[in-house]
Amino acid sequence: MDPATPSAETNAYLRNDGTLDADTFAEDIASVVCGYPDCDPDVLLGWAAGRLAEQATGDEAAPLAVGLYAARTYPYWYVRHPAVVRRMIDAVRTASAALDAADCPHLEGDGHPGLDAADTYTEELADLIPLLSDEQRWDEEIEDMETLNAEPRDGWLCPGFLAGLSREVLDDLERAIQRITEPPDTDHLDARYLSEDGRADIVRITRDLGDGRWRDPKDPTGTVGVWAARRLIAGARPEERLPLLLLVCAAARRCAWEQVAPAAVHVYREALATVDAAPLAAPCPHDDGHPTAAVPDRSRMALVRALRAPDAHADEVDDTVEVDQEAVRCPKYAAEQARDALDYSRRYLRLDEE
Repeated sequence: MDPATPSAETNAYLRNDGTLDADTFAEDIASVVCGYPDCDPDVLLGWAAGRLAEQATGDEAAPLAVGLYAARTYPYWYVRHPAVVRRMIDAVRTASAALDAADCPHLEGDGHPGLDAADTYTEELADLIPLLSDEQRWDEEIEDMETLNAEPRDGWLCPGFLAGLSREVLDDLERAIQRITEPPDTDHLDARYLSEDGRADIVRITRDLGDGRWRDPKDPTGTVGVWAARRLIAGARPEERLPLLLLVCAAARRCAWEQVAPAAVHVYREALATVDAAPLAAPCPHDDGHPTAAVPDRSRMALVRALRAPDAHADEVDDTVEVDQEAVRCPKYAAEQARDALDYSRRYLRLDEE
């Protein structure tokens, strides 16, 4: 099911007479903006975009447009389903065209609110939503707003101003859909990671990917992980497969805290799916557990370096990590690592919701 499909949940944003309940809408927008949603953000934002398309020239246009503008970066970082963003793009594009076609009495935007300072205070933009729906509340409460009290209400309601907001929302949505559907280009990394005889430089890849310390992510775009994944998919040399697999597993385990682009994570999953899962159902000499399965994140790159084939960086490797080579090279260990990374990345991408 498409999480953006309007449902009973979205009825909470409407009063009994079918008009926008601006207070409830504002509360949920504020929760999304501050990073602790009290709702399903995909449903909220998908519904708001669709409602704006229907109400672009009506009384609800301002609170809806301001709400979407306040939460405009959320889809880029957190939405995983392309259908959600595409639905929003279509709706906001429709709304933007209607707003552009409406009359704007302000010459070159003179009289429109300036949002340079407000961009830092998106929670306050959410607080503004109910005031845009009620002139009396505006008069009574606008003075309490710390950064948004300098502009007349008419400027916020102006179709020309709202058209500008919708265009900015649309720009962010276009970036979001690209991040969800277009994995990064990695062709330029061949020169960095392939030696003259065509071998993968495992040590250099581990250095670039980083040692798994969440306070210092080195590959937030997933580009290095994608290169390693594509090497696996294309057919890595036999001696490279296990180190590359563990590199991709490490990258997949970081996708949540590094907020890696969903398109990159899909490439990880394609590579992980190339690992033979049959050993999972068969006994192995290590049924009491593979001893390296509990290697902490910060030691995973050292483990990979210990498994590498001899390369140009051999003299630079000074890691001391104890590796049971027989256990780590067990086919069941590789299958376990791939399975766990697939499970983790599936939850990150919210694939169970599709």
